Amino acid sequence: MLILTLQLPNFALSTSLIKNKIIHTHHSKLFVLSEVNNQGTIYCHLEGGTTYEKSVFIKSLQEVLSTVDNPRYLIIRKSFFLNLFSQKDYHSLPENIGRKKQSAEYFEMQWENLVGACKLVYTRTIEGRKLLLKSKIHSLASEFEKKIERINVWK
Repeated sequence: MLILTLQLPNFALSTSLIKNKIIHTHHSKLFVLSEVNNQGTIYCHLEGGTTYEKSVFIKSLQEVLSTVDNPRYLIIRKSFFLNLFSQKDYHSLPENIGRKKQSAEYFEMQWENLVGACKLVYTRTIEGRKLLLKSKIHSLASEFEKKIERINVWK
C-alpha cells in the first residue's frame, strides 16, 4: 500500500479553504494523507485540525470529484492524451468556495498553479447554463459516479 503525506498548501482546495477562513487551523499543522491500495482505491483524509475542518475538507473534495450537479461555478480542465486526443473535464467548485466571486477566482488561480490550465465558468448566465448542461452530459466524474464514496472510519 502506497501512503502519501502532503502538507496542505500543496493543494488548490485546501489553500482556498484556508484563504477563505473556512479552515482556521494554521496550515503548518495540517496534512493530507492519501493511501492507495492494491486495487487502486484511494483513501484520503485530513490530519490535524478540528473534526469540523476535517469534515469540511472531505465534503469539499467530494464536491470537486463528484458528478456535476448544479454548482454556482464550474472549472473546465483540458487534458491531452499523447498530444492526439483532447478531453475536457468538468469539476464543480465546492459550495463554500463558490459563494463569492473572489473566492472562486482564487481557487481558479490555485488550480492553474498546482493542477494545470483551466477555465472558471459562472453558471448563472445563459452561456454558463449551456456549459452546465454540457458538463452534466460529458463530465468525467459521471463515469465514476458510483465509485466516489465517503467513508467514516474511527481509529
